[in-house]
Amino acid sequence: TLTDAIAYLHENLITHRDIKASNVLVDKAGRPRVLDFGIASLLDDAAPTQLTSADRRLSLSTTSPEQLRGQAISTATDVYSLGVLLYQLLTGALPYRLSASMTAREIEELICERVPPLASQSLATAAGLHKGQQTVGAPIRATMLRGDLDTILATCLQKDPSRRYRTVTELRADLQRYREHRPIQARPDSTVYQASKFVLRHWRGLAATSAAMLALAVGLALAVWQAEEARRQRDRAQAMNEFMQEVLAEADPYEADLDKTVREALQEASELLDARFQGQPRLESSLRTSVGSVQLSLLDLDTGEANLLRARDLLRPLVASNNQQLLQINANLAWLLFEREKYTESIHAYETVISLFNDGLDADFRATTYNDLGLVLAEEQRYDEALAHYDRALALAPNSKSVPATFINMGYVHDGLGNLEQAKDYYQQAIDVLRGRGEDGVGADLASALNNYGNILSQLDRDDEALPYYLDSLRVRYQVYGEEADAVAFQHLNVGRLLLDMSRPQEALVHLENAVRIFPKFRDEDSIRLRIARASHARALLLTSNDNQLRESALATLEYIVTAMRADNTVRSSRYVAQIADWLEEGRSQVSSVRRPNALLENQEPKVGRGI
Repeated sequence: TLTDAIAYLHENLITHRDIKASNVLVDKAGRPRVLDFGIASLLDDAAPTQLTSADRRLSLSTTSPEQLRGQAISTATDVYSLGVLLYQLLTGALPYRLSASMTAREIEELICERVPPLASQSLATAAGLHKGQQTVGAPIRATMLRGDLDTILATCLQKDPSRRYRTVTELRADLQRYREHRPIQARPDSTVYQASKFVLRHWRGLAATSAAMLALAVGLALAVWQAEEARRQRDRAQAMNEFMQEVLAEADPYEADLDKTVREALQEASELLDARFQGQPRLESSLRTSVGSVQLSLLDLDTGEANLLRARDLLRPLVASNNQQLLQINANLAWLLFEREKYTESIHAYETVISLFNDGLDADFRATTYNDLGLVLAEEQRYDEALAHYDRALALAPNSKSVPATFINMGYVHDGLGNLEQAKDYYQQAIDVLRGRGEDGVGADLASALNNYGNILSQLDRDDEALPYYLDSLRVRYQVYGEEADAVAFQHLNVGRLLLDMSRPQEALVHLENAVRIFPKFRDEDSIRLRIARASHARALLLTSNDNQLRESALATLEYIVTAMRADNTVRSSRYVAQIADWLEEGRSQVSSVRRPNALLENQEPKVGRGI
């Protein structure tokens, strides 16, 4: 549902900040799709302050008071926008009606100070104004809105963010309670109210026998227990939400240092956790898992590992070994080993997680874990085992959003087995599925599929056809990651190496310079990708420069890398030694001819689809 999507963003410390009807589409199956994720980042810096166009005035109808005033943004901002959208769906009108003739002061006063009419009142008023038109059902619908729905919407639209639902999860829970005729949390509890809800749910049983009286007593007792549990959950959610708001504020250009990065904000969040949640192990574990997972996705491996290990230590004494949250933490730690290129240890860690699987665990989580393990096995050239795990992933979650990622990984394996046409078919399937999703499909998966499809074309000696796919992958990566990211450096490396193959070293040099500049921000000095980038950059310099000092420096780089890689016993490193040694010899002998390197598997990128 729409609330599920926004709740997922909030769980990962992200606010959408622009939820409105034009940013939500509903497919033929009735599933809503949230659009305009261009501003769905840790915190967008575009606060609405200019009131100059009629189009902007219309958008302001869905803008929260704190956004209009340029104040701090929180998850409660998205709750407000969801309330506006729900109000519009139920009444056919927006809570506030703006006109092009209104001044900025009038707009601010309307949105920030005036209380909108209750939804039931708005619908009843509209029915009266349009009497005689097709509004026969309006009085009935207005009656349905009175009470709980009016209260839910009014809570969402509170001017003060602290008086709204603190999380989308709370809003979703209250809507579910309403649908099940259970007491909502947004209104004061009373015995009469609780009893009326119970009777509405069980009226047939109450009318049938006197035993229903006992059921009523039991039900009321259960309601009291549920209320207590709900309050505990609410307190926990409130604490998490307040913490998340502080973390988001650290990256808010209106509240914090403009130069502060997401990494720095998350690092400060880690330190804040130490003092904030002592004595609350479950809550601290949950927050550290979220922060550590994001750090892992940003390749901030050391701090991410520290948070994940602490989360595991806190949770392990409280739950069984097959608890899903605990298994998820261990799966993240297994992936961290993969990022550090410790493949044997990563495989063992994943196998330990999988050995604890049972049918009660979420199917998507199990499928993702099988997929991840398959990827690590492929890096070790254990291709048959990798394919078996991919098959398990597809069987467990055939309709998962991560299916294209599994197609990409299966293509990667078939490439390793030399089945180039079959690999190309899998990549094409992934591209078709992702392109079919429109803007929703523009992401890391699409970038990987485009790159890998281009690599297959290159191996088939169709470099001219491969280059547009490589460049398209680079374009998508810029769109998804920005200019400074490990994935962007990887694609610059691939484009540069392909241009070297095509005897276009001057064009290659620009991309390889970007690769050697960006990689050290994310990779250790002994990283295979960083070594290959530096060697390829040195090769391009030797082919394009007449500066003796630059040529000597390039030769020294090649000599250092050859020596280091020959000392590395891993199979992955040894694939490049002969190629770079040839470059070194050619540079020493000042031979200018370009020797085409073999198309290597590492030019492709396996895609995990972990959903971190």
